[in-house]
Amino acid sequence: MLQQAQDARADILDTNSRAMHLCQTGNFAEAYEALEHVYLRLQGETVFDDPLTLDQLKATTFTNQGVVQSHLGDHSKAMTPGVSRSCRP
Repeated sequence: MLQQAQDARADILDTNSRAMHLCQTGNFAEAYEALEHVYLRLQGETVFDDPLTLDQLKATTFTNQGVVQSHLGDHSKAMTPGVSRSCRP
């Protein structure tokens, strides 16, 4: 179970990093889609025994979603909780 948790954590962080790179290159919709997929995955994730790890990964992903929204100029959506923030440039 520990290896599964480490693999899931690494995959989630890699996807967050990739999404931020996409954001830097102007691919906002693709970046947001990747982050939305991760955020939804985290809602049902059961591999983490430590709730703090899960909370940290959710917070990282949520923050990165806000970064994408800010780059799109939609600052009010950047501060809105949840995945309901659609990213349609």
